Amino acid sequence: VGRGVHIEPIKNKRKRLLPLYNAGEVDKRMFDQLKDKVQPIETLFIFGTNRQALQTVIEDLKQELTKTGEHQLSLFEVNPEVKKENIRLLIPVYKLAEQFLAERKKVAKFEVDPNELEDMRKFVEATDDRVLMMLCDAEPTKLMLLRKSLTKPDEFYIDGKRHGNTLRLLRRMLDWWAIVPEEFDRLKELEDEIRHFRHITVTLKDIRALEDKLTRVKDYRDPSSEQQRLIEQLQRKEITPEQFKQAYDKTTQIAKEERFEYDGKRIVIKHIAQHYYLPVVLSEDEKVDYIRHIIKTKSEVDFINALERYLSQPNNKFGEFDWWFFSKLDESLDEVYLPYYDPDKNRIARFKPDFIFWLKKGNRYFIVFVDPKGTEYSVWKRKVDGYRAVFEDNGLPRVLSHDGWEVTVHSLLHTKDVNKLTEDDRRFWFDTIEAMITKMYSL
Repeated sequence: VGRGVHIEPIKNKRKRLLPLYNAGEVDKRMFDQLKDKVQPIETLFIFGTNRQALQTVIEDLKQELTKTGEHQLSLFEVNPEVKKENIRLLIPVYKLAEQFLAERKKVAKFEVDPNELEDMRKFVEATDDRVLMMLCDAEPTKLMLLRKSLTKPDEFYIDGKRHGNTLRLLRRMLDWWAIVPEEFDRLKELEDEIRHFRHITVTLKDIRALEDKLTRVKDYRDPSSEQQRLIEQLQRKEITPEQFKQAYDKTTQIAKEERFEYDGKRIVIKHIAQHYYLPVVLSEDEKVDYIRHIIKTKSEVDFINALERYLSQPNNKFGEFDWWFFSKLDESLDEVYLPYYDPDKNRIARFKPDFIFWLKKGNRYFIVFVDPKGTEYSVWKRKVDGYRAVFEDNGLPRVLSHDGWEVTVHSLLHTKDVNKLTEDDRRFWFDTIEAMITKMYSL
């Protein structure tokens, strides 16, 4: 048909501004300055040699949009329970560290093939600093640190991937020395950092049936207590029999759970009392494509179902807390995260687990990040190492003081069977909801 051309919103960054900001490649100051002005630049311009072919494609696209126009659902709201005076949902805020990543005691080592590392050592030893500066536009301080690190490779480097090119490897090693990590700054109350539920959209022509189900679940209240109140009002003659019947009928029309299906793909709408926003929408099929920003991945849905089963048990451990809440986190839209070093991209990245829990008991306050995805070893290990560098001292969670509370931050991962992990790796993994709480207490 032709060729699509994106104009870069930021030089050498071939993505839109919001994904760049979410990935940590654009700072908040620049994002705030550009977010309302950058849309024309981010428009996709399509060029083609056949005018008729382009017109045909554009007309077909317009027809598709007309058939399945996108609607943003505005029925999701913050759970009114979290707005009570004694409830305060805290999240960590970070700042840039005063030391480079490689200078810190808990260094995230640079991954490199041992043979390539040895070749690099010989190359650097044999090359004058002025030549290295010219090749890599490197500062003398970085070159000094690089030379020092090559004399103590076990402290700074770990067996890893091949880079395949000496000059590319040299530049990546020097870039590594320039990385400044994020460290804990303070705790703040949650404001707009979790916002994906305001951007749930559907591509359906008629959304009335879906909206009706969402409203019924969102407005759910325990009908037994409301019905008892109405009976007492009727007995005291505070309402008429007609008013009683009308109000009583309404209590039977609300639902704690509903299902909606389109094109053979079904979603479940739930009222989960401790979730940050209501209602909660889960997909019964990862192929659901007519609604965005819901709980869709199978591991996340399985975790929610396991949590609900556990909550239905009498004397479950959540009852031991003064209060607790949790929320789904959306990687693309929410701004709650744990920083870690990503060796593949050679930069500080943001780990956004699938869920965050807040639990309070007496003066103890727990912030727990939970990720139920089973991940490849090196990936989860890097993320856990990032958590430990920020929130642990000597293998134990740092105790953060906030308004008289002793706050600890935890990062836990859910799998179906912890027995498949080595003994050393099990510390941050759990396979039952009760084990999650037990590990939180023991860390």
